[in-house]
Amino acid sequence: MSRLAGLELSHGALVSRLVIGALASVMVFFVYYYLPASLVAFASRFIPANALAAADKVLPSLINPAILMLGLLLTLLVFLNVVLGGSKVHGLIVILIGACVFAYTILIFQGGTISLVLPRELLQGLGIDLQINLTNLMLVFLACPVLTVIKGVLLTLRGG
Repeated sequence: MSRLAGLELSHGALVSRLVIGALASVMVFFVYYYLPASLVAFASRFIPANALAAADKVLPSLINPAILMLGLLLTLLVFLNVVLGGSKVHGLIVILIGACVFAYTILIFQGGTISLVLPRELLQGLGIDLQINLTNLMLVFLACPVLTVIKGVLLTLRGG
């Protein structure tokens, strides 16, 4: 029996939690870190060669550097959530996951208004400052992290 944060697990249960946690972490790493970090490389496959230089100026502005840090933090928290599920600190980990996803969502939507400045080279001499208001959609996506934080608070008050 292994004792971990007030949680007693047999050796087999601990190993299975570690394996499942590692698999879940790999999936979270891919979605929340690797895809945003590789946006320019993925998009360059679908952009015509004559517009690639201009698109290289626009695409990096869509990804805030804090998004990548939150992706790494979420990877760690998901691993801990799987391994320490049912322990004394499980509620705190769920709260942190909800808070990270909340911040990640706000950063992905750039606070609700996505601003793009399309360079003149992209549209044959016509420069465009584009703003897309996605506040309502962002608020819909923020419901899940808020409920996750509430679940974490309830788990913490319950004691595990």
